[in-house]
Amino acid sequence: KTCDITFTINELNLLLNPWNEDRIISNLKNINRNNILKPHYNIENYYLYPLDITVCCGGNHSQLSAKIQNQGTTHITHIHDFSELYKHVTFNGKSFVESNNKNEVIRVNNEVGYFAGVFFEIGRILNDPKNKDYFNQEFIGKINE
Repeated sequence: KTCDITFTINELNLLLNPWNEDRIISNLKNINRNNILKPHYNIENYYLYPLDITVCCGGNHSQLSAKIQNQGTTHITHIHDFSELYKHVTFNGKSFVESNNKNEVIRVNNEVGYFAGVFFEIGRILNDPKNKDYFNQEFIGKINE
């Protein structure tokens, strides 16, 4: 779902992937009390529920600079709800498998895949109804719209 939920830069688990060291340095110089990060056209953040992870797909460098300086606000542009997957898929440490018959869906063959599985299973724990108060209610409202 598309949305526009504002949050302070260090309020959520925001995964960034800045790749240009020159842009990191210039943004560190330019993001300060007089130029606080604002939601901008190039910022695109996806909140993954119930994994409680926000993945940046645009605005990596400016958001990294704001995080380092602990200044500014940013926003979530999309929410993806993976909670229905937990009925059908589990991660066994080596593969994603179907819950009902243990058929392999995706074999994990690298560290990124392994950690995706670990985060997926953390989401399973967070998705338990006894943990419902863990989540920001504004996110839950957007998911349930």
